[in-house]
Amino acid sequence: MRGIYITPFDMAQKGYKGVANKNEYIRKAFLNHSVLLDKLFISAGTIQKNDDTIYTFDPGAIQLKYMQLYKLYERILTQVDFSAYTFLIIRYPFSTPYFLHFLKSVKKKFPSIQILIDVPTYPYELELSPVLKLVDTFFRKQLKKYVDYCITYCEQDELFGIPCIKIQNGVNISEINVVNKRNQDHKASLTILSVANISFWHGLDRMISGLKNYYHDDSHKMPVKFIIVGDGAAVPELMKMVEKENLSSVVTFTGYLTGEALSNIYEEGDLALGSLAAFRKNVLQDSSFKAREYCARGIPFVLTIKDVDFPETLPFVKYVENNESPIDIQLLVSFYESLINYPVQSEMRAYAEQHLSWEVKVGKIIKYLNK
Repeated sequence: MRGIYITPFDMAQKGYKGVANKNEYIRKAFLNHSVLLDKLFISAGTIQKNDDTIYTFDPGAIQLKYMQLYKLYERILTQVDFSAYTFLIIRYPFSTPYFLHFLKSVKKKFPSIQILIDVPTYPYELELSPVLKLVDTFFRKQLKKYVDYCITYCEQDELFGIPCIKIQNGVNISEINVVNKRNQDHKASLTILSVANISFWHGLDRMISGLKNYYHDDSHKMPVKFIIVGDGAAVPELMKMVEKENLSSVVTFTGYLTGEALSNIYEEGDLALGSLAAFRKNVLQDSSFKAREYCARGIPFVLTIKDVDFPETLPFVKYVENNESPIDIQLLVSFYESLINYPVQSEMRAYAEQHLSWEVKVGKIIKYLNK
């Protein structure tokens, strides 16, 4: 068995590092199942297959952002020998006549190849412009003619009339260190982290509003600090909000961190936050990488929408209301206090190893491919 994973996006652009990392983790996970998986992607005007450049676009002939519409699929068909593969996975861009022609051509010439589309977000319509939404809605009705399975991270059994392989996101456990400073002794203060490329759907304004209410209530007993790690479009407004509410002494913005600086921040955190406002982009189920990383690191965390990998019965996960209301900080304090005698690190790490590794997730895909 051998496959190829196609990412029809320019991986050299800012914001695609996480996608590149995910693709490499998936490749390694397939390899650990003794299945070879080649990677094909765009990078700065070229088509890359693994570590090799197989095609270079004429920069004067076409703008990179329109590659996938006009030239990309055509060049893939001419540059890749699909007879070498038993399956093809493609990260779903959106449906166009060019995309459908590509799928049809592969299936017609190689009828035995299994084609899977990886749909990282659903519903995704809010991420498209009105014109692209119309195009996608019209042409995706024909996907079922050529696609065998949709890989999804939600609970749909079927998408676009195509059966789904429901896997959820995974993490590369071996690259994630468990926090080492934590102990089970009660602390006199609570530090809460948010690590993200911060957008409006992360809902950190809800957290700031909750801190405002918490500190305006004279009955609060435990000091709570909030550390916001990362850049993003929502940061300037959050900074204004913190200043307006006189919370600068308890809310810290670190900006983007990596390496040792990020590891040191993780050591400070007692709790971490997932997205607090996914409802703002009409997402009904979560499968975030950060929640999985928090679990592998041994940091208890907070979610708002259902994540099937983290049932509410788990002691190290706290679900809060999924709406515009301020976060109840006292509820988070009580959650933290409930874990005082719980072996947080060892239990969370063991759970991650058993349920969240990419090897576990990819195993589900292989099971379907072997049917």
